[in-house]
Amino acid sequence: MSNEKVTYLKHPLTQKVIRIKNGFSWTVAIFGLIALLIRRQWKPFVIILTLILLLEVILYLINIELPGGISTGLWVGYGMLANEHLLTQRLNEGYEII
Repeated sequence: MSNEKVTYLKHPLTQKVIRIKNGFSWTVAIFGLIALLIRRQWKPFVIILTLILLLEVILYLINIELPGGISTGLWVGYGMLANEHLLTQRLNEGYEII
């Protein structure tokens, strides 16, 4: 990845140009699952939703309550990887870096 703050991608067939910021994704960290749905990142959406539900059920069964719940930690953690994952997903879809 380059040292620039933004990476521009262009789809060779549709000529659609998109930009993806490099680094931490505040959008994902703040809006969580909604941001993943809007970005159409289905795989991380399903994985994180499954993790949240699984961990919340386990914590409920052993009677442990965490302030902020599990989701807060997952969103901050995934916020560090979300833009890089989005860039990789778009490159796999045929977009090219311009």
